[in-house]
Amino acid sequence: MSKEEGAAKPRARKRVRDKAGKIERIYKSFFDLVGKMGYSKVSTNHVAAAAGISVGTVYRYFPQGKVSIIQAYFDSTQEEIFDIEAIESRELLDLEGFFRRYLTGFVRVHRENKVYHQAYDQAMMENPDVLACYTRKVERFIGVIAEKLQQLHPSFKQMPVVLMERRLLLIFNVFEALTRQHLMIMPLFPTDGEYIEFLVGLLGFFSNQPEGPSRGQAGM
Repeated sequence: MSKEEGAAKPRARKRVRDKAGKIERIYKSFFDLVGKMGYSKVSTNHVAAAAGISVGTVYRYFPQGKVSIIQAYFDSTQEEIFDIEAIESRELLDLEGFFRRYLTGFVRVHRENKVYHQAYDQAMMENPDVLACYTRKVERFIGVIAEKLQQLHPSFKQMPVVLMERRLLLIFNVFEALTRQHLMIMPLFPTDGEYIEFLVGLLGFFSNQPEGPSRGQAGM
């Protein structure tokens, strides 16, 4: 290997680290600013100045500015909660354990990203495109779970997919609303562990409900 070839690799790794570092600075600066100013008053110029990078760099990674920032962060938090594509049949045989693990991650990520969720709420109220994107992502998430349940768990093989999606969407909306109340307004239980067990207990109730919200009605 020539010296030139050997020298190229460290530069490539440095570029990768620099990109990740810049994106993290953009996220941190954006959410710090939203916490101080509110979503509507934060501009891409504000984010660039706070992060110590150019406006062009922000747009390179986030082509639609703050809308892209908040949507990309939403995707990353959902991946952190659970890798839906990796669900296996043995996990779904213990549904209570499966949902307990999911809810534990769900509550943890919400607690660690309270400012983000406040910013996302503001963004959805201000920008219909953000709300539409959120709705599509939630419906995709619900659709994948419903498909997996029907394929991998014997109890759901005969249930119509549409009915399963309605029930799962109802569960998601209620859990989302309760979690924001618990974490951002007034705690519903002394500890997150007790709250999670309460949510697990609600699953039995919701699984017996005949109807839920139709598609296109994901909560904010």
